[in-house]
Amino acid sequence: MKSRNVMADSHTGSTSAASPRTKEQMVRAVMRGLARRWKSALGLGLLAAMTVGALVWMFLPPPVPTASVKLFIPAKPPTVVSQEHPDPPLERQTQVELIKSRFILNAAIRPPEVNNLSILRAQDDPLEWLITKIKVEFIGPEILRISLSNEDAEQARVIVDAVKDSYLEHIIERASADRNRRLKRLKEMANEQEISLKRQRETIRNLAKDSGINDSERRAFQQQLLRDQMQAVRSQLIKTDAELKSGKLKEEVYSADAPIDLSDPALDRYVDLDRRVLQSIEDQKKLESDLEALRKKAADPKIAFVTEAEAKLATHKEEHKKLRDRIRDDVREQIRTQSKSQRAERLLFLKQENFILEQQRNQLKAELENYEKTLSDNRGLIQDIKPIEFEIKLTEDLFSKLRGMIMTLEFEKDVPPRVVSLENEKATITTVDAAKRKLLVAVGAALAALFAVVGLIGFLEYRLRRLESPEGVFQGLGIRVVGTVPTTRPSTSFKWIKADRGDYGVEEQDEAIVTTRTMLLHGDGFSKHRVFLVTSPVSGEGKTTVTIRLATSVAECGRQTLLVDGDLRNPSIHERLNLKNSPGICEILRGEASLFDVLQRTPTPGLFFLSAGQWTPATSHSLDDDRVAHLFAMWREQFDFVLLDSSPTLPVSDALMFSRHTDGVILSLLQGVSRVSQATETCDKYTALGVRVLGAVVNGTPGNSYRYSAKYYYNGSESRDPDLPRDEPK
Repeated sequence: MKSRNVMADSHTGSTSAASPRTKEQMVRAVMRGLARRWKSALGLGLLAAMTVGALVWMFLPPPVPTASVKLFIPAKPPTVVSQEHPDPPLERQTQVELIKSRFILNAAIRPPEVNNLSILRAQDDPLEWLITKIKVEFIGPEILRISLSNEDAEQARVIVDAVKDSYLEHIIERASADRNRRLKRLKEMANEQEISLKRQRETIRNLAKDSGINDSERRAFQQQLLRDQMQAVRSQLIKTDAELKSGKLKEEVYSADAPIDLSDPALDRYVDLDRRVLQSIEDQKKLESDLEALRKKAADPKIAFVTEAEAKLATHKEEHKKLRDRIRDDVREQIRTQSKSQRAERLLFLKQENFILEQQRNQLKAELENYEKTLSDNRGLIQDIKPIEFEIKLTEDLFSKLRGMIMTLEFEKDVPPRVVSLENEKATITTVDAAKRKLLVAVGAALAALFAVVGLIGFLEYRLRRLESPEGVFQGLGIRVVGTVPTTRPSTSFKWIKADRGDYGVEEQDEAIVTTRTMLLHGDGFSKHRVFLVTSPVSGEGKTTVTIRLATSVAECGRQTLLVDGDLRNPSIHERLNLKNSPGICEILRGEASLFDVLQRTPTPGLFFLSAGQWTPATSHSLDDDRVAHLFAMWREQFDFVLLDSSPTLPVSDALMFSRHTDGVILSLLQGVSRVSQATETCDKYTALGVRVLGAVVNGTPGNSYRYSAKYYYNGSESRDPDLPRDEPK
């Protein structure tokens, strides 16, 4: 046995199986199956259509009249004064459940003229019957329909009208109660605010006349209040001055015709006057002051609240620096990107803004002077009255709003509710043309039966269709046919290993096997492959026979060939070759034997056999082990050609596990027996694993096409196999 290197599969030809079936491919397959059986499908479909149509025509019950009424629930109902309807919006599903509730339906059938109707008296529980029979649905965004179907249309109309009236009465009563309740509450609130307003005004009058407060106390209070207000105005004046200075500086820059200096020192003038920077500086000063106070109080300078204050100050300083950088970059980018016209517009805007700031500064100065004068004059009484005046203004505003809401609700008191009847307040009766309805239903049922039968036949033809010819392999599966093996007389022995060429049936099969071998050894997409797995969708499709004969044929042409029985659960090759089954692959995978201990020679020179061995449940788990990959690597090193006869793919997973270590899969199919759907499923499984299905061998083909060739090549002479060694002519 010769040492061989493992050959990588670099071929990218068109021999792989089709991808897993998509819905579109399934539909196409069903249509192809229907095309093959269109006559029978059409005949059975027409028969079923006529039968169903006739049954529907004869037994379809007559139509039942329906009494219905429509209610209009607008999204924006009309109002009198305000834009919003006084009632809250109605939820669609809530209204459906409300109409079908026991409360509404019980109120509807309570009147004697409704309760004495014969269709209600005939029921054991009229309320339960009505709950199940009444139909409430929205037939549009704003249209609600209440309907009841019954043979007595007039009584059904009376019931529908009663349900509608009961529902509308409930809606109107609830809306009226809600409006009255809201109106009462608003009036109570307005009365409370009016009393509060009178009390506040009386307080102001009493305060103006009050002389019981000490002058010094009142003066101190007034002075402190004025100081706070003056401080607020002074702070606002400082900010306004800073903004005005910044605006004047920007105005000078935009007024200059010379290039603008965009360096950091030049832009710092803008940054220093920015409101955000000034505010950040004030915040920083406050943090520093707080930190200094904490340090004085703390016994240990490293105490937690001191370190937290220091960290907070450090973070603020870092954020202050980032703020300055960000403002500086924004100013630089703004000046750089502005065109001449934009700068002119900006200059005009700055002038206007500076003018406003000057006016504001002057106003603030005047207010400050006024406060100083007020402080000096000590106008305490006015300052005492101002807070109460502010409260009075708030109370007056609230009182005014309440009065407006009360007036609006009183105007809207008689507005119709959100639900109104749509059809002149009475239910209408709808009847259906019985003949037209019967015709339409019968035709629809007939068409449905026709399409159902035709579709079912197409689907069954796809699922149960068997392989009828080698051409169907490529058409149905998308894989090539690498060989066809004709039928012959059944044989109980394997004398074909040294077969007598005078047997006419065996000669045809020999020629077919040689053709298949030639495809595997020299065909496009096969020449670089050395390890093949031969399998079939299910058992009984000739995979074992094909594997044995292919291995024998390859060995006869001088290749070191290994025949492996990979059907671990049901091995049979050892019986056909009159060899032993154990030990074999199962013992190797369990570590009980080595490859060279179990390898067996066959009568054919160059053909070695590896049996399956004794299978146990533990063997299945070892198929995912690294030992399998190591075993295949040894086969590649020691043999020219390896053929593995696996178990059927669909019943068990052994073939799928073995296939991951091979160069490709050869599918064995039996004409007239193999089902296309099972073969498709098999190909899809290998494709999902990334394993290539290289081709298929079709067994059981008719031998007529081989008769002439067999007589020509086997006319009393030995085979002239082109792949056999030719040391000397025979």
